[in-house]
Amino acid sequence: MSKQPVLYGIYYSPWTLRARWALDHHAIVYKYREHTPMLGEPILRRKARRAGRAKGSVPLLDAGKIVLVDSIDIMAYADEIGSGPSLRTRDREVAEYIERMEPAFQAVRVRVTQAILQSPEALKEAAAGAVPGFLAAPLKPLAAAGARFIAKKYGFGLDPSAQQQEQIRAVLLGIREHLAKGQYLFSEFSAADIVAATLVQGIEPVESKPTLPPATRSAWRDAELSTEFSDLVEWRDELVTRHR
Repeated sequence: MSKQPVLYGIYYSPWTLRARWALDHHAIVYKYREHTPMLGEPILRRKARRAGRAKGSVPLLDAGKIVLVDSIDIMAYADEIGSGPSLRTRDREVAEYIERMEPAFQAVRVRVTQAILQSPEALKEAAAGAVPGFLAAPLKPLAAAGARFIAKKYGFGLDPSAQQQEQIRAVLLGIREHLAKGQYLFSEFSAADIVAATLVQGIEPVESKPTLPPATRSAWRDAELSTEFSDLVEWRDELVTRHR
């Protein structure tokens, strides 16, 4: 019997959300393991080496003979081995559209990391995710170190910039324009829709289980963009209801 795949991720991360969505769409049975930044790095690095990578990141799928360390690769793998309609992850038009959205995800990563560093409560919530609750407040500096570790790992600074919001806005405007033609970005539900829906996570987090802690939710939410693109938030919620 082949080994059941194990997915390592952060439950509210857009990259983890898209990987899980694809695996679930194709009815692939897998185990899920929540990753804690910094503390979980040794496990990720060890597994990533099997994929020829020096550094690990989440989501990471350990499927026994194969280890995948990129969310799009995980989605494509789900297309290859799963049941149900293909998400067309590797189709040229879908892949190119996903590639055009990626800069906005980097902008989301920077903005959210900055917001968490500026929020004592969000830092406390981050610490509480790794240790018993009574230790969370004293370990806020550890959570801050974790946020800075992420910035260093992915190679971005922590100085606030309006440029990030504009990068996100530009991509969301393109999604809105594309959706004027119908309920999906292409003729049918595809990986592009999943990626676009998870980008909306960076302006208005989806309701999830476990529930996102309030200060962390606030750090992820961009009130200005959430209001401006309330139509995309509604589209995302309907897509989740229909296909998740």
